[in-house]
Amino acid sequence: MNHRFLAGIGNAYADEILWRARIYPFRKRKTLSETEVAALYEALHAVLNEAMATLRERMGAQIHVKIRDFLAVHTHGGEPCPRCGTAISEISANQRITNFCRQCQPGVMVGRRG
Repeated sequence: MNHRFLAGIGNAYADEILWRARIYPFRKRKTLSETEVAALYEALHAVLNEAMATLRERMGAQIHVKIRDFLAVHTHGGEPCPRCGTAISEISANQRITNFCRQCQPGVMVGRRG
């Protein structure tokens, strides 16, 4: 969600893009392999294109409405992952919610160092 890298992606679509790419949401960008970066790029385009098509169809003139019921993991904490059935994890920090599948997006949260 670093806006210097790519502006306009909030936590809802970040969750969806990372889930689609099978990338743990707390990974540092510099640790991603070329294959993971390519998967991230493909997921970004796929998720945003699908979301735009859905929103164009369902929003009409009500552009202020946030339609999110079509998202796969965001706000679905505790529900089964659509891909593998494992419960979706939900972590809250700084008034943001991050949802992800620990099975499809494996990783370990590491604390910040000095």
